[in-house]
Amino acid sequence: MTDHPNQFAGPGLLKKAENLLRQFDGPLTRELIKKPAKFGLSSLPERIQPDSTTSAVCGYCSTGCSLRVHRKDDQAINITPDLDYPVNLGMACPKGWEALAAIKADDRGTTPLLKNEQGEHVAIDWDSAASTFVDRMKAIQEKHGKASVAFLSTGQMPMEEMALLGSFAKFGMGVVHGD
Repeated sequence: MTDHPNQFAGPGLLKKAENLLRQFDGPLTRELIKKPAKFGLSSLPERIQPDSTTSAVCGYCSTGCSLRVHRKDDQAINITPDLDYPVNLGMACPKGWEALAAIKADDRGTTPLLKNEQGEHVAIDWDSAASTFVDRMKAIQEKHGKASVAFLSTGQMPMEEMALLGSFAKFGMGVVHGD
């Protein structure tokens, strides 16, 4: 038996274990040190200090929570809930905290694609994409009647976007049925 409280480890081994579990210096430790931030964001680690912020409405449900998007070098790098917004009062659900995940996804669609005669998807500009969409929807309506096209909205759309979709579908395209 030894005088050490832990009979399986001597003082040297305990010190090594303590240093491994509790470090006061190192890359991860330095990465997490917070510094005062601009734009009313309190303090943040250096790697996510923004150049600017902008507001966005969370797109995961129709609650309409406001998020502050932190931008650095013209890229979204972080988000925080808007403290002054009456809907979410500075809070966000787990989905809201992950709102940037879609922007950072490797398979995120950023360019409209149109299938050519060979069945391959080729990139086209946004004006051509919108014109093609409208022309094809109108062709379906001309062939099968106005009631042949409908749209389904989603709970992920805030009220203003829902109103825009409804107006676009009803008044712009003559769609009779919409959710």
